[in-house]
Amino acid sequence: MKPEEGVRIELKQVTKAYGDKRVLDELNLVVEAGETLVVIGKSGQGKSVLLRLSAGLERPDSGEVLLNGVPADTYRIIPAQKKPFRMAMVFQGSALLNSLSVFENVALYLKEHGMAKGEDLDMLVMNALTSVELEHARDLYPTELSGGMRKRAAIARALATRPDVLLFDEPTAELDPLLSAEVAEVIHKIQSAHRMTIVVVTHNLVFARQVADRIALLEDGRIACSVKVSELLNAEYPPLRAFIEAAALA
Repeated sequence: MKPEEGVRIELKQVTKAYGDKRVLDELNLVVEAGETLVVIGKSGQGKSVLLRLSAGLERPDSGEVLLNGVPADTYRIIPAQKKPFRMAMVFQGSALLNSLSVFENVALYLKEHGMAKGEDLDMLVMNALTSVELEHARDLYPTELSGGMRKRAAIARALATRPDVLLFDEPTAELDPLLSAEVAEVIHKIQSAHRMTIVVVTHNLVFARQVADRIALLEDGRIACSVKVSELLNAEYPPLRAFIEAAALA
């Protein structure tokens, strides 16, 4: 049975190293079901690694990652049709195939995994494109899209799978402030229309404040602090204050 309000994600004592560099160091983090959590941090702090571990795309060296109590490793090998819930990820570079139209990009995962066909496939794809206001671009190719449109197409591809968990890796990378606001608005629409768990990693605190229920700071391989977005401007932890001041939010 699919969960009604997202999936609880728990990272317990997670350590991950590449060679001699320990990126995550006994990290603990809980994302509640239906919560939108934004993880911020300086470049090179391991934000994307945290996201890939949450998705089960990589394994921790020690510790465990649980998705509604299911180990992420176990979840990843369950066939798509039998998964108890669905997870999708929007990659930093959008990862669209230039040889396929927008419609074909959004439909690709569904077709490859036998999740829909015929009219059902068309309906899922068009519903996803409509939700990000890209239905008019269904026959265009990625090279014909603006940066913001490519990002929205990547979000539509994720939404077409009807996920219970949606992960975003630096969704405003290489986007100007106006396009970043556009992506924030899309995430707001997703939050309003669907009860799902959303995790975003970014260094953009202005964007984080626009979409988050809670913001967590990743520092030296661990979650140094987390605050509700309503409490952000009153945060006293010095590294978080530095982010706030650098973003001209103070």
